[in-house]
Amino acid sequence: MQNFNEFSFRESAKIHPIFTFNSPISDFNQALASAKTGIVINELEAGTSKPLLLALRRGRKNVHFGLSSCSDADHALMRFALLSKTSFNEVPHLIDLVIHMELDSHNNRKIHIKAVDGFDEKTSSFILRDFDSLTDSIKAAS
Repeated sequence: MQNFNEFSFRESAKIHPIFTFNSPISDFNQALASAKTGIVINELEAGTSKPLLLALRRGRKNVHFGLSSCSDADHALMRFALLSKTSFNEVPHLIDLVIHMELDSHNNRKIHIKAVDGFDEKTSSFILRDFDSLTDSIKAAS
């Protein structure tokens, strides 16, 4: 397998200015590299995540991708399930990472990386774990 850590940052940095900040990117790259089955990118600010999705798709055969603009990561996974005609229980087997991007009230971009651990039928919601948050890095860069 190619060195996806280097690939993901360099390719996305060319076309997605958010990833050009001068701060450690190892956590973000580690998260991307750990995604073996699929990634959903959820962004409330329409349009800017599509180039990132295209960069991530290169060299990632047999990996599922989704792009969404839902209010949170859980709803983004539900939308992925509905659009791909997949049962909610099956989604954690297809998607193992959600990248949730949003702007806060001060217009600072926040990125939250969530690992998908399963689906809880009792609460009808996905079990998500914080992989990491790059909020501080992005604030430092702006």
